[in-house]
Amino acid sequence: MKHEPGKSEEMDTDLLSEELRLREAEAQENQRHVDRTLLEAKKRSSQYQKEADKCNMGMETCEGTREKAEATLAAQKKITAMWELRARKQGWTKAPIKLPRESPSNLHQEPPFKLLQEPPPNLRQKPPIKLRQEPPIKLCGHD
Repeated sequence: MKHEPGKSEEMDTDLLSEELRLREAEAQENQRHVDRTLLEAKKRSSQYQKEADKCNMGMETCEGTREKAEATLAAQKKITAMWELRARKQGWTKAPIKLPRESPSNLHQEPPFKLLQEPPPNLRQKPPIKLRQEPPIKLCGHD
């Protein structure tokens, strides 16, 4: 068989063109795969960022509520100390507090103060003081 120079060049050109088309198709498929992967990564990143933002907002809310609760507790401790001082001046003494560990329902027992002596007559005439009831403090919106 004799090689014809024109046919050999034409065949080489056809083979090179076909290989180039195949490589180009492969490169395009690879690019589509990379684009899909990148898009999925962006979606997931966005979802994670939204979740992180919600978490941060919840933490800020809880932190703010915790700070308010601490301030309220400090104020209530001051009021309690003031009332305890008034009670002691009128002859009351602090009895030891025995808190049950079983259930919170047992906490509504007798107050931890007892009268040692009769109050003076001028104090007996006064009407009882009504304490204002505060609503319970809600620590987080997640409860």
